Amino acid sequence: MLDDRTPEDQHIDPGISAQRGGGVQPWGTAAIKAAPHYNERKGSQCVMANEGPKLHPHIFAPAAASSKDFTSPKSGRGNLTLPQRTRGQHANHLLAQLHNTEPLAAARAEEQKSEGLDEGNGIYLVFKSTPGFDLKFESLDVANSGIELCTVRKTGDSQTEATVYVPDGKLTYFLNKITAYRDEDGKPSKKTGLTKPKNQDLVSSIGDIQLAALQSLWTDLPELFPAPQHEVTWEVWLRRTTGVDHVTRLRQHAERYGLTVSQQEIVFIGWLLDAGFMESVV
Repeated sequence: MLDDRTPEDQHIDPGISAQRGGGVQPWGTAAIKAAPHYNERKGSQCVMANEGPKLHPHIFAPAAASSKDFTSPKSGRGNLTLPQRTRGQHANHLLAQLHNTEPLAAARAEEQKSEGLDEGNGIYLVFKSTPGFDLKFESLDVANSGIELCTVRKTGDSQTEATVYVPDGKLTYFLNKITAYRDEDGKPSKKTGLTKPKNQDLVSSIGDIQLAALQSLWTDLPELFPAPQHEVTWEVWLRRTTGVDHVTRLRQHAERYGLTVSQQEIVFIGWLLDAGFMESVV
C-alpha cells in the first residue's frame, strides 16, 4: 500500500495515497472470520456449530452482553529499547543527513510550484531505527506543524522505518529537535535529580534519516509491489485537508502523470477514496 503523499523521485501529488487494486477484503468476509462461533464455510453458505446453513452468513445475531470493570489503558508503548549513543557524534550525524536534504527539498518545492502545485508542497523523509532497537515513531507525527506520519514498517533485519511527510519550510522542526538534544539538558528528575539531553528518546531512537523513495510508502508485501511499466489499478486515498481540495487537484494533474481517474468517490471521515489506473514506475 502507498500512503498518502508520495515521495521522492516520483511525480505523485502530495495528499494522495494509493493502494493496489483488490487488496481490500470485503466486510462480509472479514466479519465471518472474526466471528467467535465460526466453524467452516462450504461454497456460498456458512455452517455454524450445531446450526444449519445460513442464508446470510455475514450477519450474526448479537450475543448477550456482559459487564466488565473499566481499566484505564496505559499511555504510550511502555519502555523503549534504545541503543547507547555518543551524544554529540550522533546528533551531528543526523544533522548532516538533514542538511543534505535541504537543497533537494528546496528544488522539489520549486518543481512542484512550477507545475502549478502552489499548496501542500513538501518532501518525504524516512526515519530508520538501529536494527534490533525501537523507533519512537509517535513523536514524528506533529499535527500543529503539518508534519504527518505516513507509514511505519518493520524490515527483515528488525529495523523500524517510518515515512514522514514534511511540508515546505518545516524541516527546521527536526533540525531544532536534534540541536537541542546535542546542546541542552532537560529538567532534573524529581526522583534522582539527574538530567538527560532534551528529546533524548526521540533522537536516540533514530539511526538514519534519508529521502523517501516510492517503495517507502508501500505497506503491503514487498513482492506485491508493481513491476515497472505495468498498468495497474489503484485505490487513491486523499486526506481531507483544510484549504486544499485534493480531489480537484488530483483530477487537474492526472493526465500529466499518466493517470486515469474515476469520476466517482467514496467519502469517509477525514478521507476521500477514489479509483484510478496508471502505469507503475520505479
